[in-house]
Amino acid sequence: MTLKKLLILALSSILIGILAAMSCHAFILALRFVLDQRHQAPQWIWILPMVGFVIMLSLKKLPIHYHWGVTQYLEEIWNPKRKASPFHSAWVFISTLLIHLGGGSAGREGVGLIMNGSLADGLLPFKKESEERSILLQASLSAGFAAMFGTPLAGLIFIFESQKFRDLFSWKRILLIVLSVVTSFFMGKFLNTPHTHQSPFLGTSLHGFGLMMIAVPLVAHLFYFSYHFIHLKSSLLGDFRLPLGGLIITCIVYFFGQRYSGLGDDIIFETLQTGKSLPWDFLGKLFLTTLTLGLGFKGGEVTPLFFIGATLGASIGQLSGDTELAKIGMVSVLGSLTHTPLATGILAFEIFGSKAILPSFLLAFVGRKLLGKKHLYKSH
Repeated sequence: MTLKKLLILALSSILIGILAAMSCHAFILALRFVLDQRHQAPQWIWILPMVGFVIMLSLKKLPIHYHWGVTQYLEEIWNPKRKASPFHSAWVFISTLLIHLGGGSAGREGVGLIMNGSLADGLLPFKKESEERSILLQASLSAGFAAMFGTPLAGLIFIFESQKFRDLFSWKRILLIVLSVVTSFFMGKFLNTPHTHQSPFLGTSLHGFGLMMIAVPLVAHLFYFSYHFIHLKSSLLGDFRLPLGGLIITCIVYFFGQRYSGLGDDIIFETLQTGKSLPWDFLGKLFLTTLTLGLGFKGGEVTPLFFIGATLGASIGQLSGDTELAKIGMVSVLGSLTHTPLATGILAFEIFGSKAILPSFLLAFVGRKLLGKKHLYKSH
């Protein structure tokens, strides 16, 4: 690679980092506004069947890459099939906001990764099979993760680890991805992107940690099988699975309340602060999330998995007397399902401090091993 080409890629990486920070900042603010509107006017939940109908019609007319989720963007890094469109970022931005407004249970990190992956892939003029495209697509996904959660180290490690550390020792790849992630982080600081700060992890008992060693893999398995079961069975509904699924979700939310709709950031924060939750919170969120995503609504899985892991840890903690299990539980279910125990430990460090690294890593490592080949980001 010539010096000129390296400089062009470096400038592209900086541009990707800026776009990542700006798009994630805009989405976080828009999402907060949408969630406030739904809490103030619960009747918004009745739009979800119509949202499903509009998405169904749109996907019939839009190109195939508008169907892509995080899985497809990760696969494109090493197995290129077709380039994305920058308009996909606008599509996923708007459709995800409408899903949250309608009471669906989805996350936001998928939006960050997809928005930045589609912007980088669609705007930068590199050939589909080129190394440059592979590097910058990986950089855009890392920067999107870092910008959405304010965790640059985890954003960097997560994308490498999810790809089994392929090409880890390519100094050019690492340099360009780090440049993109660092740019997105400091641009986020400049924009004052709102991220929740948590108190440090103080430790836990062996008894409580042992119970989490059993609970985390079980819940990760339950999420995986529930998601794939709903995805498989809902396909029998054909083209109408989104509007019919939207109606089912609306009825559930209407009768049982909005506690498990949307991100659930407020409940995550309360659970982490108090170490307490309702004993069935993790099951309620798991069911509504796998239903929403399994039916085909987009949005991401990370924040719902934070909710599930945190409330699971709190429930176990109420049995063992540990108030800190919610913190390591929050990141460990995610790490198990994505096969990223190292990134889980780094994420725990960035959110909860150094004492959270080892227990979070061990929980995610055991969960990942027990899941075997079951992986959240693999094609159906």
